[in-house]
Amino acid sequence: MLKKLKEKNGSISVYVIIILVFLMPFAIWVGIELPKTHEINQRVKDAVDSASASAVTAIDSSSINGDSTVIPLDREGAKGIAVQIFASKMGLKVQGDASNIEVVPKEGSIIEDAVLEVDVLDEESGVTGDPSRPFYVQTQNGKRKIENSTVIVTATVTYQKIGFMGRDITVTHVGMSQAKMNPVR
Repeated sequence: MLKKLKEKNGSISVYVIIILVFLMPFAIWVGIELPKTHEINQRVKDAVDSASASAVTAIDSSSINGDSTVIPLDREGAKGIAVQIFASKMGLKVQGDASNIEVVPKEGSIIEDAVLEVDVLDEESGVTGDPSRPFYVQTQNGKRKIENSTVIVTATVTYQKIGFMGRDITVTHVGMSQAKMNPVR
C-alpha cells in the first residue's frame, strides 16, 4: 500500500490540468481579448479625432470681418461634416435631415449602438478670442479652456459580444479641434 502512494506516475497530468484550468483563460485573454479591445478603442478614437479636425474647417466666410478675434464657423455645416466623417470611419449609416442627423449601425455590423454629439463653440457660445477672458467647457475628459472657435465631438459606441468572453464593450471618446489663425506679419 505504501509503495503505491510513493509512485509518481500520473503527477504530470495534475500539472497539465492546473495549467489548462488557470493559465489558458489568461493566455486567451492576453492573446485575443486585449488586442481586440485595444483595436476597438483606437478605432473610435481615430474616428472622433478625424471628425473634429474635419468639422473645424467649416468656416462661415460670410461672417468674417476685420473686427472679429474668433473665426466664425458654420454650425450646421460643421455638424454635418463631423457626422459624415465619423460614420464613414466607423462603417455606420447616416440618417435624418440637416437638423437631426444621427448615425446608426449597418445591417450585420458588430456595432450595436452609436451615439454622437457635436458641439460647435464660437462667439455665439461665449468664446471671446481673448486669452485674458477664457471660456471654459466641461467635457468627459475634464474642464477645457476654449480661446478660439472649437468643435467638440463626443462618441459612445457599443460593440456586441466581442472576443472569447462574449460581453459587450462600450467605448467613449472626446475629440476637440480649434480653428486658429496666426496673424500675418
